[in-house]
Amino acid sequence: MELFLNFVLFFDLMGVFLAFMAITIVAHAAGIVVGRVRTGLLSFLWGLSLILVSFLYAIVYIYEPTLPDLQSFILALGMVLILLSTKKLFSLYQPA
Repeated sequence: MELFLNFVLFFDLMGVFLAFMAITIVAHAAGIVVGRVRTGLLSFLWGLSLILVSFLYAIVYIYEPTLPDLQSFILALGMVLILLSTKKLFSLYQPA
């Protein structure tokens, strides 16, 4: 059981690290662009932030299992926001 918890903690920490890197990249890109593209990227940033929160919640849930298991819900909400922002960003493209 101890080995399983170590694996879970390792992959949750890797998820936190990767989500934080993705947030940093998207935030830097959002600082460069303007207009509707920036709005789409900021929506994308909210989705990534919720995915980061889901990994942090999973780490807290390991040490406090009496909490409700909301990681899947938070993760799904973040994915939906990413999907909607991606749709918004692709709708901006107009072929020449």
